[in-house]
This record gives sequence, structure tokens and C-alpha cells, in this order.
Amino acid sequence: MLWNKNKNDVVFALLSGLVLLLVSGTSLFLIFFIVQSSFPELSDFINLWPRLTGESWSPLTNPPTFGIMHAWVSTLIITTISLTLAVPLGILVAVFTVEYAPRRLSLIAIQCTEILAGIPAVVYGFVGFVTLLPAIETLFDLPAGETLLAAGIILAVMILPYIAAIASSSLNSVSIETRIAGLANGVPKFYVLRKVVLKQSLTGIFAGTTLGLAKALGETLAVMMLAGNAVAVPKSVLDRGQPLTSLIATELGEAGVGSPMYEALFSAGATLMVLVISIN
Repeated sequence: MLWNKNKNDVVFALLSGLVLLLVSGTSLFLIFFIVQSSFPELSDFINLWPRLTGESWSPLTNPPTFGIMHAWVSTLIITTISLTLAVPLGILVAVFTVEYAPRRLSLIAIQCTEILAGIPAVVYGFVGFVTLLPAIETLFDLPAGETLLAAGIILAVMILPYIAAIASSSLNSVSIETRIAGLANGVPKFYVLRKVVLKQSLTGIFAGTTLGLAKALGETLAVMMLAGNAVAVPKSVLDRGQPLTSLIATELGEAGVGSPMYEALFSAGATLMVLVISIN
């Protein structure tokens, strides 16, 4: 009987190790493939900086130019809008569900945020297209509602559940004894929340924010439907833009394998991958 138990442990350990090796190998293969497709020669890596800072994306001109500054600026603006909206709202949702809401209402709110996290990106994009774009067009008197602002608002709704869920877990991790010790001093509950509970939860809240940031950087379909996909460098949140993920999604189908355009798109993806890995 003891041998059978040990045998089962060995088999399970080997199986788990093989799965871990498969996942790790797949990740390393993806990284190698992206880097190799981006920089088949050392000279291509040396020319990466001009691509990142170039403002002109004109693959059909002679000679063609593959500057992606417009994509980085669009990505930065959309991500900033989404985090500016989602982080405070996510923290407020977490505080309400953990500290103030009755248990039944808290469970309903948690389930609603989980449902938001499971909605496909194309649904968010479609809802934003038929509701948010006409509203922005009317409110700001624009010829079309496709703007970086619209993409940032929808993206904020998409990353809100992740920030709220992790912030809630972080708030729940603060012991009840800590809360009672603060209230025993006769201070209001809001003071204990602000000075004790939130301070002890900052690490978890920051983790949720970075997770939302990584998801915002990698989102493609919803922002592609709402941002306008303009290759000019945007000057304000009401301009059209083309985030980096949208640039890759829209242009890769027209790039021949091994062509300069193909390498430029993969180099853009490689820099985005390095940025997301660094954030994680």
C-alpha cells in the first residue's frame, strides 16, 4: 500500500513537471519566434530606435517608412484614460463591497463584476460603437465619434473588474483585529479605512493596477473598433488614433513573410511584449 501511494506521488509529480515544461517551452518558443521574426539580422535591431520614434507609417511609398510613433502615442493616451477612470472606480467598488455593503448585496456586486470580466471584447466594442460613439459625436460636435476618448472609456470598463477583484481580496486580507483595534480608539470608521486598512492593502491594489495596465496594453479588438485607426500622431483625446495592437492586427495580413513591413510589425510586437513582461 505504501508503495502504491509513493508510486502515485511519483507519477503525479512527473506529469506535473511535464505540463510545466510544456507551458514554459511554449512561452520560450513564442518569445524566440517573435524576436527572430523581428530582428533576423543585427542591423535590424540597430535600426529599431528609428522605427519606434518615426512618425510616418507609409508602407506603400518609395522608399517605404515604418515609423510607429503614432501607435505608441495612441496606446499611451488610451491606457492613461482607462487607468484614470478604472483605478479609482475599482477601489471604490472594492471598498463598498468589503466595508459597507450588506453581505447579500456584496455577493451580488461581486457576481456582477465577474460577469463583466467574462464578456467578450467584441461585445464591449459593439456596445461602445452603437452607444458611446454617437454620444461623443453629439457632445463634442465631432464629424465622427471614433476617438481615443471612446476607446479609453470602454477599455476602463473592461479592466475595472480585474482591479476591483484584486483590491477586494487585498482589503479582505486585513485582519478583523486590526479594524477593531482602530475603532477601539474612538475614531470614525472612515478614518480607520483610510489610515489603516487602505495603507495595508496598497500592495494588493498596486498589483491589481499593474494587471489592469498589462491588459489595457494588450487589448486589441475593442479599441480597434472605437479608436478610428488613423496613422497620424494624435494631439488630444478627441483625435483618432491607432494603438499598437490595432496596427499589428490591421496591417499584418498585408505584410509578406520576411518583408520589411513584416519585420517592422514584429519588432513593434516584440517591444510591446517586453513592456508587458516588465510590468508583470
